[in-house]
Amino acid sequence: TVAPTATAAAKAPEPTADEKKKAEDARQLAEDRQKMEASFEAEKTRLTPELRAKAKALAEAKYATLEAALGAVLQSKHRKPSSADRDKHRHPLETLKHFGLKPDMTVIEYGPGEGWYTEVVAPVLASKGKLLITMTDPNGPPDARSTFYGERTKRTLDLLPELYGKVERLVIDPKKLALGLDGKLDMVLAFRAMHGM
Repeated sequence: TVAPTATAAAKAPEPTADEKKKAEDARQLAEDRQKMEASFEAEKTRLTPELRAKAKALAEAKYATLEAALGAVLQSKHRKPSSADRDKHRHPLETLKHFGLKPDMTVIEYGPGEGWYTEVVAPVLASKGKLLITMTDPNGPPDARSTFYGERTKRTLDLLPELYGKVERLVIDPKKLALGLDGKLDMVLAFRAMHGM
C-alpha cells in the first residue's frame, strides 16, 4: 500500500468585508499621514523669517472694516500657495461680509478641516476679536481618523504662532457636542464640516 501524502496547508480564509474595510482605512490613513508630513515639511521651508515677520504684522494690525482686513489678508503670503486659487470659487470677502463678520467679534469655527477659512479669519480677528476653533483630540488613538484630523489642525496652528498664537483650541468629541458657550459668541462658522453632519 502507498502512504497518503501530506495535504497542503489549509488555505487562509478570505478576509471579511469588515476586515477589508479596516485594512483599506488603515492604508488610506497611512497615505494621508505621508502627504501631511510632506506638506508640513514644504510649509516649514516656505515660512521664512521675513514671511513670519509679515504674518506677525498682519495679526497685529487693527482694521476699521472687514473689507480693509480681508484686503490685506487675502493678499498675504502667509496663505498656502494653493489657497488663493480657491478664492474665485469660495468668494471669502463676499461670503464673510454677507455673514456680517466684523474684526472685533468673538467667533467659533466648527470643523476647520485643513484651515482654509482659518488662515483668512484668524488674522482678521487677531488684534480686536477672538477666534476659537473646534478640533478632535490630536493625542487620541494613532489608528483613528479623528486623531489624524486633530494632529493636522494642531500642527497647522503651531507652524505659524505669529499668526495663530491667539486662536483658542477646543478639543471636542464630535459625538457629544456641548461647548458651554451659549451667549459668549457673536458668530458660529461651519463650512465644509456640514458635509459630515
